[in-house]
Amino acid sequence: MAFTITETTFGRLPALRIEGDGASVCVALRGVTVLSWVVDGVELIDGYADETEFREQAGMRSAMMIPFSNRIESGRYVFDGTEIDFHEGDAAHAGETVMHGHLRLADFAITGTVLGASSAIVHFASRALRPGAYPGYPFSVDVTIDLTVTATGLEFVVAGTNVGSTAAPFASGWHPYFTIGATPIEKLVVTIPADTRIVPDPQLIPLEGEAAFEPVAGEWDYRAPRLLDDAVLDVAYTDLIRSADGLVHSTMSDPATGRTIDVWQERGLMHVFTADTVTRPRGSFAMESVEVMTNSVNRPDQAAAIRLEPGARRSFRFGVTTTLES
Repeated sequence: MAFTITETTFGRLPALRIEGDGASVCVALRGVTVLSWVVDGVELIDGYADETEFREQAGMRSAMMIPFSNRIESGRYVFDGTEIDFHEGDAAHAGETVMHGHLRLADFAITGTVLGASSAIVHFASRALRPGAYPGYPFSVDVTIDLTVTATGLEFVVAGTNVGSTAAPFASGWHPYFTIGATPIEKLVVTIPADTRIVPDPQLIPLEGEAAFEPVAGEWDYRAPRLLDDAVLDVAYTDLIRSADGLVHSTMSDPATGRTIDVWQERGLMHVFTADTVTRPRGSFAMESVEVMTNSVNRPDQAAAIRLEPGARRSFRFGVTTTLES
């Protein structure tokens, strides 16, 4: 069955439904937010329950984290000698940590589609990142997101092009919550192919310098398949181990059904979260492909990774596939 793309809505929010070959994906144009991903009748994304949750960004479900991922400590940073404050002029929120980028609530334009027998591709674009548009980001970066849907997977390419006259900090990531039908996360088997975990402070900001990096061991070691059970996780992993295809594959599987979700990425870090502190706690398991580590704009060891020179373009490719063991 050839793939189709149909305009729809999520409450009052414009969305697309992409269907074909046993797969159905609903994605909102706001933030290019995946609301649902169903394969062979099984829901694999724990998205927003309704428009109210979406507008409140409750749990920031399936958020595209652009132009930074995860947290920025105290909402402040220095870039090229200029101190920048996300809360400038907002005394009520001064010093608060900011989270998960700006474009979660930006409406993207559709710039093209490609339909075929085995896939559908949608090209999205935003020119929302401009000086004065968002507190704490006085830079001009055009953003594109290419989404490919197949019978068993989703692929994203997120790219930023610096169209300004000065360098800009830029990075991206994805914040999906995965589920395998109604299977409790305690019964899932997880693998995270990483040699190092990021050690955070109580506010989940990585420790300074080398103290932030610790070889995985004991309760943090998921290099071999391991039952999630009652583990409480909100942690990032680095030094990811590539497979033979050159990609990194983090997985969750349900032994009872044989269904596996494989989150893959070309580089970066993997942040995992057992969703203990959001609505519908522990109802799903977040596996977040991120380009750089949390609070990267405040870390000298991340300066080169986030820097985007005028005229330069950088992309981050990641996605997810599902398989069913026979």
